[in-house]
Amino acid sequence: MFEEDARENMRVCLAMLSEHCTQCGDFHLSVAVRRTTEMPAGADYDGSTFVEVVAEALRRRLAAGGAMSVLIAGAADTKILKMLLDAAVAIGGEELARELSVTVLDLCETPLEMCRVFARRHRLNISTVRSDIGSLTPEGHYGLVLMHGVLPFFPVDQRLSYMRRIVGWLDSDGYVVSSTQIGERSVVAEEREQTDGRMAALDTFLANNAEGLTVDRDDLSNRLGQALVTRRSHPQLFADLADMDAFYAAAGLALAERRVIEVASAKRAARYSQRTVVMGQRA
Repeated sequence: MFEEDARENMRVCLAMLSEHCTQCGDFHLSVAVRRTTEMPAGADYDGSTFVEVVAEALRRRLAAGGAMSVLIAGAADTKILKMLLDAAVAIGGEELARELSVTVLDLCETPLEMCRVFARRHRLNISTVRSDIGSLTPEGHYGLVLMHGVLPFFPVDQRLSYMRRIVGWLDSDGYVVSSTQIGERSVVAEEREQTDGRMAALDTFLANNAEGLTVDRDDLSNRLGQALVTRRSHPQLFADLADMDAFYAAAGLALAERRVIEVASAKRAARYSQRTVVMGQRA
């Protein structure tokens, strides 16, 4: 139910190449290529755990009679929206999933368009907002805010203030569910090595799915290569769990649940040692 279409996302991404914002560094291009060509830079370490924690947050909201308003704060593509719907279906079926009031927020128009296309295909009613978290003033409060891998993209000197803003957007019984990585290492050289392989896979995709698209292959290769480097070269977020806990506490988030996934990769050394999924409320 509510299945994603990675090829559809890839076509949306390619059609909007000229509109990609400079701040995202073609991040959404690298994600679309990774998911479409099935050449992952790393395994999806926390997908099922994230869905389980989101389901628990929704369950608590239902028990308290709270509004089911959800903000997705940062969307690489349609994955987080899909995980939210999976969580809702798990505890309340399709009816609950369709009752959610969902807003998708991102600085780049590309993932917002992917989510709109996804919503039209599944006859969902969602809102999209193109904005930076630091400049957004929501019209109301949210019962649930989802953050999946978005913390590393906050400006380093504003991470804490951004997180405090997000916590402030919760209603009195609202929850934040946040997934992020711990103990990162630099893998820039490895990402450079993967560019040629991914472009070969993307060439195969374009050979069969390029109708109606105008793509400069050399420009695409250059942008993909730079995107793969950029998305792996941000400063380390948290050195360990204690560092992460201190950050959330300083932001005013009281953790109700914390799950830790030990990361390992059979193909290459993992680019981080742990993945964490936390659920918390305003302290």
